[in-house]
Amino acid sequence: MLCNRKWSKSTRSRIYSTTRIESGRTQERSIRGYNRSIKMTEVKVLIPAVMSSSTNGERELEIEGNTVIEVIDALAEKYGEGFKNKVIDNNGKLKPIINVYVNDENIKFLEDLQTTLKDKDEILFLPAVSGG
Repeated sequence: MLCNRKWSKSTRSRIYSTTRIESGRTQERSIRGYNRSIKMTEVKVLIPAVMSSSTNGERELEIEGNTVIEVIDALAEKYGEGFKNKVIDNNGKLKPIINVYVNDENIKFLEDLQTTLKDKDEILFLPAVSGG
């Protein structure tokens, strides 16, 4: 038998609490002893050589995150704010000189920084090249 009961926000907050665990992932835990965890997606991040100074020279990384912005935040947590400052402007938007691709598709044509990721997706950060 299915239960169609809707829980009020205050009831839900008494039943579940959200905590940040050591790896930076969030875990929703029932106060009554039942555990539920939010699965984080693991993606491959490709960093070009011109940006690798922000990731201690690493160019291929495995990072967890459910959206592109979560991956950027995870990179900032791991390597410092330098990487995030290179790709995100002061308004929280992707800088126009940076292109981000998820599985060869530009996120500007998807959901931008809120693009949802799946396990084993590949994210490529690519700065614009100009000159003459």
